[in-house]
Amino acid sequence: MADKHLLDDDSHHNMMLGDCNDDDRRGFVVKVYGILAVMMSVTFGSVAAVKLNEDLNDSMIDPNNGVAIGLFWTSWIVGIICQCAIACCIKVARKVPLNYILLGIFTLCWAYMVTYICAFYEQATVLQASISTAAITITLTAYAMFTKTDFTKMCGAFMCWGLLLILMVQMLLSLLSIFIFTFTDTWIPFVAGFGVILYGLFLIIDTQLILGGKRYELTIDDFVIGAMILYLDIIMIFLYLLKIFGGNR
Repeated sequence: MADKHLLDDDSHHNMMLGDCNDDDRRGFVVKVYGILAVMMSVTFGSVAAVKLNEDLNDSMIDPNNGVAIGLFWTSWIVGIICQCAIACCIKVARKVPLNYILLGIFTLCWAYMVTYICAFYEQATVLQASISTAAITITLTAYAMFTKTDFTKMCGAFMCWGLLLILMVQMLLSLLSIFIFTFTDTWIPFVAGFGVILYGLFLIIDTQLILGGKRYELTIDDFVIGAMILYLDIIMIFLYLLKIFGGNR
């Protein structure tokens, strides 16, 4: 979510998508969505492996399983560190292979956290949330691609930091709420519905940032950042849908 003027300090590596030829832009989009596909495969592959193994699923949600709980919080902390390193340090986000290594660690951390959370829900609920997330993602992505409305105008140089703060707070609340779900049955669906709408809007904005051609856009070397922000949008929509559908074990 970078301003053209702020990032246009290097004629080659910092070239904005709007200044690239069509082949380079298509290559960038393919790379972003290719990385995203791997991230989603790792995450939901882990979820499927646990949900299809009842013994492993029960072991993860066992309140006496300190290892599982410890790994959950460790993954959250490490995931936040990797996220901040990629989102806030442009040089790190563009340095190969460091950016791939950090993104890989980030993905593994989130894959475990999502798997751990899904362990508390019935298989039918997880499947329903997964299908709904896919439908929402495809619909909003198509809308972002073909609409003439420039949603990137809603972001700017200072919003980058504000959005990062919102994401961190929202993720913390989302992850903590799983432990107090039974005490919040009356208001969780409303909060979760707002979360789906909020991250749906983020998904539209981030998609247009990646496609380029709008007021704000990424640079040709920001493919790791692009994949990460799309991944977070989709995962947060999925987690909020889990709350809406309920059916926790």
